[in-house]
Amino acid sequence: GGDTPMGDAAAQQAASEARAAMVVRQHAQEIMKHLRDTHLPFFLETERFVVEITRSFKPTLEQQLQHIVAGLIDTVASKELSAEVSAADADRVQSALQDHFVTLEQQLEQDQAKASQA
Repeated sequence: GGDTPMGDAAAQQAASEARAAMVVRQHAQEIMKHLRDTHLPFFLETERFVVEITRSFKPTLEQQLQHIVAGLIDTVASKELSAEVSAADADRVQSALQDHFVTLEQQLEQDQAKASQA
């Protein structure tokens, strides 16, 4: 189709972002391994703090769904509306929603389990 350069640029940017994220993750792993090996009490306290802060500021399920939908709208808005939806885009949408609903179901099961224990 006529929109290949745009698609190529987006694909290159996504690949570049994925590489950058991988490098950051590798650096974080090296730092945490070094901390664990040299400063165990500090490492354990850092781990506890990170877990606590991630739980405290975890986005709500509604916010997560809004994020998914906003991303999908951006994807659609950047496409030519008369063009067919590619199989890859359809799969991405289905996968994102599927993952979210699996998370929702797990959350509901946990909430029901907590309620029945109380």
